[in-house]
Amino acid sequence: MDGGFLYVAAAPGFLLALAILFIPEPEPGQFDSLEQTPERSSLGGLATNPAFWTATLGMAMMTFALGDCRFGCRHFFPKHADYSCSRQTCLWRNHRGGRTVASLAGGWLGDYLLRRNQSAYYSVSAVSMALGVPLMILALFARGPVMLPAIAAAAFLLLFNTSPLTRR
Repeated sequence: MDGGFLYVAAAPGFLLALAILFIPEPEPGQFDSLEQTPERSSLGGLATNPAFWTATLGMAMMTFALGDCRFGCRHFFPKHADYSCSRQTCLWRNHRGGRTVASLAGGWLGDYLLRRNQSAYYSVSAVSMALGVPLMILALFARGPVMLPAIAAAAFLLLFNTSPLTRR
């Protein structure tokens, strides 16, 4: 495949970027539902915000764990689960669409529940992680037909929390 394909593939993105140039920028704070406080508007307030540190460090640990699972599975599947590398690659490629759906669904649910509960974003993230971790453990130790659905459900639930945590 030659480099010409890259120019053709980039054209829709370039046209979209060009169209976005003509959309007026809203005034800062126009759509904010929370009032400005020192904890939200200054670097010092952010540094002393325990919710920020908990969410940030939790997301960093989850990112490292999921990245390790993704790349470590190349060695795990062929040895322990009788899956070839080509079938495993197919699983991860299909997983890309699932990442997007999981993130959008988590963001939607967090926004929906925020009307009733101020900590909805954190609650959605906590529940999805609490449900996803046991499924990942099941996926690692199960053999046969249970393993693949457990991997899919665990990945969905573990990625479900990314959008709600980045909203605040």
